[in-house]
This record gives sequence, structure tokens and C-alpha cells, in this order.
Amino acid sequence: MNLPNSITLIRICSIPLLIWVLSSSRFSSVHGEKELLASALFIAASITDGIDGYIARKRGQIKTMKEGVEKERLQAVEKTKASVRAFVEHPFHIVKNLFRHRKVRYRGLAKNGHQLYTLFGLANVVIGARAVTA
Repeated sequence: MNLPNSITLIRICSIPLLIWVLSSSRFSSVHGEKELLASALFIAASITDGIDGYIARKRGQIKTMKEGVEKERLQAVEKTKASVRAFVEHPFHIVKNLFRHRKVRYRGLAKNGHQLYTLFGLANVVIGARAVTA
């Protein structure tokens, strides 16, 4: 496994940690500790996405490989990763562009969380409605 794929695997494994931080009662939501920790984890995951993309583009590993089974397998893995990224990023696109949610409040962090839970729930409804009507 090459370095960009290892970084992507670490990022994917951080998703349960992010869910645990948001749903755990171990962290206080009164002073925004839970939201701050979740935001830091999300930002770190975003940074690793940029890093592994930069490394993969810089190295151009797949392009320089000889034609064969290994190259086809790696292309299939990259296609799968791209489809997962698109699936995960689609609700964010809906929240930003359809619901026009651009910025958050610094006061009332609990209200931010509730608003985002509601918006992402509605985004799932929109995705489901589009799938049914298509």
C-alpha cells in the first residue's frame, strides 16, 4: 500500500472517532468543547485529503505503471475512492448550495449543531426524493 492510500485509510478510520466525539457525553457541549474537538478532527481530515491528493498527483504513480493487472486494480481502487468521496460530499453540496448555509454563529454553538443536524437530515430527504422521482 502506498503513502497516499495509507493516508486515505487513516482518514476513513477517523469517521467513527468523529461520530463518537459528537455523540459522546464525555465531552461538554456547554462551553463548545465537543464542537471544537469535532471541528479540529474534521479540519485535520480535510488537510490529510489535500496532502494525499498532492502526493498522489506529484508522484503520478498510476500513469507511469506498465499496462497490466496491477494498474487496472489501482485504477479500480481510485475510481471506488472517488465515488465514495462524491457520495460523502453530495450532502455538503446540498447544504451549501440548495439551503444556502454559508457560515456559522460563534455564539450559541449548540444552536449551530442543531441547525446542521436539521440541514443534513433535510439533505438526506432531498437525496431520497431525487432518487425516488428519478
